[in-house]
Amino acid sequence: MTPCIGTTALIAAIILSLALFLTQCFRFKDNLRYRLLLLTFFFFGANELLSLWIGAPFSFFHIVLDGLIVSVAIIGLASVEINISSIASQFLFHYAIFYIALFAATALAIIEPARQGGLMLFVAGLVSVFVIVILIQEKSHRILTGLAAIILWSSAHAAYYYGEENLGRSLILCFFSLVALLIGYQVFADNKKTAAENVMLAKFRNVVLDMLNSISLSSDYLSSIEKTLQRILETITQAVTVESAALYITDEADPGKKLIYSCSMGVFYPLEPQDEFVLTKPQLIKDQLEKTFYPVGEGIVGEVAQTRKSLALDAINHLHRMSQLGLKTHLIKNLLAVPLIVKNQLFGVVVVENLRDKASFSEHDTRLLHALVDQCGISIESVRMYQELARTTRLRQEANIAMRIQKQLLPMSVPALEHLRIAPFIEPAKEVGGDYYDFIKHDKDNTGIVIGDVSGKGVPAGMIMAIAKAIIQIVTRDEKNTREIVARFSREIYSNMQAGQFMTLNYLLWNDPRRIMTFSGAGHEHVLWFHAGTGRTDKIKAGGLAAGLVEDNSQYIQQQELQCAKGDIIVLYTDGVTESRNNADELYTLRRLISSLESFAYLADPDKISESLLKDVHEFVGGAEQYDDITLLVMTVL
Repeated sequence: MTPCIGTTALIAAIILSLALFLTQCFRFKDNLRYRLLLLTFFFFGANELLSLWIGAPFSFFHIVLDGLIVSVAIIGLASVEINISSIASQFLFHYAIFYIALFAATALAIIEPARQGGLMLFVAGLVSVFVIVILIQEKSHRILTGLAAIILWSSAHAAYYYGEENLGRSLILCFFSLVALLIGYQVFADNKKTAAENVMLAKFRNVVLDMLNSISLSSDYLSSIEKTLQRILETITQAVTVESAALYITDEADPGKKLIYSCSMGVFYPLEPQDEFVLTKPQLIKDQLEKTFYPVGEGIVGEVAQTRKSLALDAINHLHRMSQLGLKTHLIKNLLAVPLIVKNQLFGVVVVENLRDKASFSEHDTRLLHALVDQCGISIESVRMYQELARTTRLRQEANIAMRIQKQLLPMSVPALEHLRIAPFIEPAKEVGGDYYDFIKHDKDNTGIVIGDVSGKGVPAGMIMAIAKAIIQIVTRDEKNTREIVARFSREIYSNMQAGQFMTLNYLLWNDPRRIMTFSGAGHEHVLWFHAGTGRTDKIKAGGLAAGLVEDNSQYIQQQELQCAKGDIIVLYTDGVTESRNNADELYTLRRLISSLESFAYLADPDKISESLLKDVHEFVGGAEQYDDITLLVMTVL
């Protein structure tokens, strides 16, 4: 009978191992728990086989190996979480005393074989106590089944000791059967959990796809972060089946320090003590929410923002803490808060309240909300990218419009004068500014030369330039006095300027037969006058007050006159020249412009002088980005 029972036990171990192997291969390829159990039951089978083949001389070592194997098996079955680090920690540190005692008993049995009988009972008892301690430490819900298994195992070896081999084999068979049932239950539970997760993932996929589709197909969502956030909260309340949800976002004015209320869905009760009357009126609740903020680390929202971990509370398990926070548990029965991360940066915290069908949030609910919030982060980033693209496209279109305006406003040709040659140059920056120049023909002897700079950039500056050109044409129609021209121009353009806008201007009148340059300014840059006779340059402050700052600036305007000689050079420029910057953030400066002018004055040709001056500016700037228009008018007297 003994061989029959022994063979049965061996077959049971082998069948169990094969079943476990198939389960491992086809269902749980990445499950460490089942890999561990697979190994232990293979070793059980091998140990039984060795016991049958070797017989009595192997009895003691059989029980020692059984003790090691069963302890590993119980760890695999009872542990709540199984991973490589936890197994290593348990074996190397927490259970060291057990294994030392086991190997000490083995060493004693080898030295004194006569004591093997008693040592067998000692090993069985030691393993039993050890396994019971493991079950208690793990707080496993399978503790009763585990205890039954270890009792069967220890009883089987006690039966061996007292010569009841058939009883021992029978108990071993019962042990294998019980453990098989336990593994079967675990497989069933894991399958059920996997099925539930699959349902959750399917639900999550459908909800997220619906949300993403609605956001991507609606221009309202793509153009508004606020509407996108509302749609996200609506999706969350439906998917997690809660009555309300709210989003608190990091304060842009104080990033990383506090979170402020952004929006909510449903009747969301504040997460801090409130008057009962306030909590009875939805509008009063909304008003109160809009006033609230949470410093990072304080309150539920601040704690989640600081730790970046979810936090779940309910009136059943966390009544004391909810009371400490001042929450009205008759209104807020449960809540769950999770961090909202966008591109590894904290964007805010999502809080949901009051499950519709349960008293507390489960792990399933937490995972679902985390998954939804992660997708929300992707949606928010997508909307941000769309808005940035739209803004960039709009700015590019605006810049193109401004560039066209600027080109259309510039004169098509340069006046051909007997005693003055003019070389104009303008180089727009990447973002179009408001530089402007023009030539006005008063009569056959007098030609007006105007240079100006409108504050601001883009289309608004371009529109002011267009208005300025029209006004200049009007105020110079019957007027040759430069002071009066600048004063009348300033009065006319004032009403077309918005608050903060202004325009600087220099107006010069060239009398060709007499070689006299008369000019007046409205806060523009200096007029540079290079004297051919001395080789020196005068920097003449044009004076005046920029047009658009006051309605009447005539009291600040002066008229000046230059009696030029043959070979003299007059240079007009905008601040884009003197304020050009290099990579070291150094300015080109007026002093360098004058020095460069005096160096290249010998060229005489205004085009060559202009080219040399601009080359010097560009060499100074190097690879630095140009931030403003560069305008230069070089005039040589013939």
